[in-house]
Amino acid sequence: MATSPTETLGKLKQAARERWNSNQAGKTRVVVQVGHCSQAVGAREVSDSLASSLPDNAYLTIAGCDGACFAAPQVLISTGDGGRTRIAHARPEATVAHLSGAPNGAEVADGQAQAFFERQRRVSLNRCGELDSTDAGD
Repeated sequence: MATSPTETLGKLKQAARERWNSNQAGKTRVVVQVGHCSQAVGAREVSDSLASSLPDNAYLTIAGCDGACFAAPQVLISTGDGGRTRIAHARPEATVAHLSGAPNGAEVADGQAQAFFERQRRVSLNRCGELDSTDAGD
């Protein structure tokens, strides 16, 4: 008997959940937005530097631009307890210091970005700038 599309989708979702729980549960997710606009102002350098300097309780995800190009390069930090921070004009050293809880010069852009996004109602692009386009489970 053939598997229905609904059953197949359910199995894929379950496999993604299991992979997430085994690899990333409770860890801090650090997303660097690397799009065309942000590469021009150093996003690739930020992601390369963070890849080798994140603490053990954090992991790196590369995503595309979310449309807030005025704040590029951007780093989105999501902690295991649900906290979220958006760092605008990110620099690697300031981002790592922020993750360590040390005071730093990272420009937290939640207010500016919030104003930009609050007038929008994203449907199909809801998680744009947060998801790794090369990871189907994400």
